[in-house]
Amino acid sequence: MLNNKAIVSYFIAHQPIGCRDYDSMKRMKEVGIDAFYSGCLTTTLNYDGRLFANPPEKSDKILLVDVLFKDDAVLRAKRNKLLFVKDVLTGKFKKSSPVQEYLNTLGAEDNTHQIEHLTCYYDAKTSESQRFAHAENILRKLAGAKLVITSRIHIALPCLALGTPVLFAFGGKLSNLQEFRRLDGVINHMNVLVDEEFDDTAPHLKGINFYRINEIDLDRPPKNPETHLKIRESLVERCNMFI
Repeated sequence: MLNNKAIVSYFIAHQPIGCRDYDSMKRMKEVGIDAFYSGCLTTTLNYDGRLFANPPEKSDKILLVDVLFKDDAVLRAKRNKLLFVKDVLTGKFKKSSPVQEYLNTLGAEDNTHQIEHLTCYYDAKTSESQRFAHAENILRKLAGAKLVITSRIHIALPCLALGTPVLFAFGGKLSNLQEFRRLDGVINHMNVLVDEEFDDTAPHLKGINFYRINEIDLDRPPKNPETHLKIRESLVERCNMFI
């Protein structure tokens, strides 16, 4: 996107530009755009307590939202038929679901827990009004949940805003510096779920709130960090001043 001169000129005309992560800020600065780290606007959801006309009551429900969706062959097949063919040819589709392996380790789907699976996917033919209704329905469920486990950034960030305990399941990809960079400044404010063998000693992972999957007590999920609150206050102030 930043190789397009017209797009860069547009950003420059409206600078300074707030960025949800440090890598985006760095890339913008490299092409001459005045940019700063702002955090993500989704953390401002319900900041005044008026997101819902009738706020949902808290429940004992644990929501699993697109957990490890990039590695799940079934979800990949639903999303893209070509990916399904590729997964069948490479043998990936035959492997056990990484989601199920997570559930087995967590003990989430035993008889003592109320589990609901959600997905952010919707049909491409869905109307705009239906999409807004779908988003509101998900937000209501997030607000009322006891715990949310997800691999979606824009499920985890709204959970922070709504005060719902959330665990961001990202597997071993974070050990890859390139993969981490796009999340730098985002997952720093979350509790991140990793497996027992994950090596969290890499310099770029310093300060991340890691929790081992075999150490999680679903009945007593860890509280969310509160480092996003100061960023949220700044975003609310900026938006109010702009309006």
